[in-house]
Amino acid sequence: MKNQNSWLHIVDCKPSIMTRAVNKFKIGIDLNKYKSMRVFSNALLLVRNQKGLLFNEEWVSGVRCYRVRPKGSSSRKVIFYIHGGGFVLGSGAYCIKCANLIARKTGFMTVAVDYRLAPEHPFPAALEDAYCAYLGLLKSGMKPPGIVLFGDSAGGGLCMSLLMKLKDEKVPLPCAAVMLSPAVNFTETGETHITKADKDPIFTKSLIGVRDLYAPGADYKNPYLSPVYGDFTGLPRMLIVAGENEVLLSDSLMAGKKAYSQGVNVSVYVWKEMFHVFPILGSSLPEGKAAMKQIADFIKEQLRP
Repeated sequence: MKNQNSWLHIVDCKPSIMTRAVNKFKIGIDLNKYKSMRVFSNALLLVRNQKGLLFNEEWVSGVRCYRVRPKGSSSRKVIFYIHGGGFVLGSGAYCIKCANLIARKTGFMTVAVDYRLAPEHPFPAALEDAYCAYLGLLKSGMKPPGIVLFGDSAGGGLCMSLLMKLKDEKVPLPCAAVMLSPAVNFTETGETHITKADKDPIFTKSLIGVRDLYAPGADYKNPYLSPVYGDFTGLPRMLIVAGENEVLLSDSLMAGKKAYSQGVNVSVYVWKEMFHVFPILGSSLPEGKAAMKQIADFIKEQLRP
């Protein structure tokens, strides 16, 4: 169903049994307990290679990255992936798992950035790593028309921040960006930070404390922290996907509205009854599969010859 705003689309899907279970029982990730969660996630995500995918760990301009390439795919087209995790989580294993999923679903080579995490490495370390890795891709011969940015949650916010930094530094921009539930407003003025706090099955209210781990004492209206306060003029094609039942929904809506108002070709899809980053966290669910197909089709359209 299309909203009266041409950039905003509401996907009215009937939630599956598993989706209803997630919404009912709640996972409740507490990012303030990042130390114990790092240990848990590292132990849980030990899978690297998957059949039909070529894997390589490498350093790009001093930043560790993971390259996953479907056999037979082009070496001149790439998805530049920036992982989520509230800026404090996201092991190499998580990078690899997500890169595997994206490469398998889209058919394109995916380079995942294993950026430095807060609080050990606060803002702007993560953005600097993403920036250096992107420059490294260009130095290796990759052409901007063959690059699509892809990020989820914190990684989605970093994608948008990276676009603004690239523009400011007059670095050639990628052809498009895909952002799932991006965190793009550290002032937390969006109404869904409050109205969805009890409905969001993924995050607890502790999400509010994450900014103090990532950017203590910073100006939260800095566009490299909160891209919604930046200038979107001249940025490339954007696809933003979010769930109706998530605290960061306002971030997606604010970013889409601002981008559209400044001339960006942007589409925001809000899936009813869905949760944070559901195309990845719920990739085995019918809704997650459908959303990933939509994303893959979008990327193929941007990277077609």
